[in-house]
Amino acid sequence: MGGSRYPISHILSPVRRLGAWAVVVGIFGLVAPAPVEAQVEATRFTNVGQTVPDKDMGYLLSSISIQNPGISVIQSVTATVNLSSADNSRPMVLNHHVSTLTHGSGVGATSVSLFNRPNSTASSLNGTYTFDTEFDGGWGSSIWSAMVADEVKGAGAAMWNSWGLTITGTAASSGTMDLGPGGVLKAAAEGSTTVGAAVVSSGGGSAISLATEAGKDLNLTGGLSGSGDFTKTGVGTVRIGNSAGFTGTLDVGAGKVYVDGTLGSGSTVSVGSGGKLGGTGTIGALELASGGILSVGNSPGQLNAGNTTWAGGGAYQWEINNFLGSAGTNWDFLNITGTLNITATSGSKFLIDVISLLANHSGGDAQNFDPYSNWNFALVTASGGITGFDVAAFTLSTANFTNDFYDGVWSISTAAGGGGSASLMLNYTGATAIPEPNSASLVLLGLGIAYLRRRRNLVREREGERERRLV
Repeated sequence: MGGSRYPISHILSPVRRLGAWAVVVGIFGLVAPAPVEAQVEATRFTNVGQTVPDKDMGYLLSSISIQNPGISVIQSVTATVNLSSADNSRPMVLNHHVSTLTHGSGVGATSVSLFNRPNSTASSLNGTYTFDTEFDGGWGSSIWSAMVADEVKGAGAAMWNSWGLTITGTAASSGTMDLGPGGVLKAAAEGSTTVGAAVVSSGGGSAISLATEAGKDLNLTGGLSGSGDFTKTGVGTVRIGNSAGFTGTLDVGAGKVYVDGTLGSGSTVSVGSGGKLGGTGTIGALELASGGILSVGNSPGQLNAGNTTWAGGGAYQWEINNFLGSAGTNWDFLNITGTLNITATSGSKFLIDVISLLANHSGGDAQNFDPYSNWNFALVTASGGITGFDVAAFTLSTANFTNDFYDGVWSISTAAGGGGSASLMLNYTGATAIPEPNSASLVLLGLGIAYLRRRRNLVREREGERERRLV
């Protein structure tokens, strides 16, 4: 991604072509079509870290390759350029420099001026330039290039630190989106934005960020792909479809991720503080770190995972809406092909949060709960067994369970299964009921009442006789 030096004359021709095209547009009255609703933003930054050559020594060119971006129509492009003085003793002068942004190469390239000898004596620049119509249309080339040149010989040299692009457009319904290391895919519109292209992280560099602000969610029906890493940022939601070609790591560091498709068996989902994982799909390894939340299904449901680790400070939000229903439908169930390794301790506990729901999945009393009966549920079943279990390493909360259970008792245990499997169990021991009276007790009660009446009558007779004697 480094810069390259070329004679400055080579960069002028595409700029001149742009000027000629502008004249044609002016003559024939061509107007760019109004952009459709913005859906996604694809962002990519790159470090340059090179000195801009002096006048007559050429210019510095840096390119970013965004392969098959999954954006069907470009609506706007924003570029940023960061410059500073290469030598503080001889500061650069900004109005000695020019810069252009080019999409594509050769005859079909489109070039625009970022800055052209601006009226500034500043010795640094962190400029942002937005183009609403200049790059409208189909994606075309994967190459985006920026040029910076120094037009005054002998002045202080500039250091080109970095530059980047944010491309806003309509998400493609198929294909792939490869933003390159450090790229960011962001929902640009309110509501849920569907991306049909598979989002690729090829590895060998920084993770791709899946960014969602509040009220701006991403629905990645094309799934994830590649052996690189992804990071979920922002408080919004990302839903992930079938991703069998993804073998990297998905770090859920904020907001919620629903995995409703299948991730590659070599993949890892790591849920950290501020992150929440749900969905009804299948993932590879699962790592639930301190502050991370597991919320299986889509309230409620079943999630399938490979080897799983639960650390202290993590939480499992277990939901139920019908005590006479079934696992994965009416209450949450985590099915592990592999082992459940519990690293929580009595000093750093794992939380089991028991949550009752109405039939419509909103908060409220779960159906068919009898507080005087005993209930047992497998929260998790691991085919390879459970290691590190200690009941003292768990905190059990029923603050979100609204059914009355009186003096009933909730507890956690493990149960062995066939073939070395084991389950983590949630148990409920029913409240103490007041026994119904039987026929024998009713007879005794009747005799007792008769005796009390007879005794009361005898007392009254004796009191009457005593009063007569006194008279």
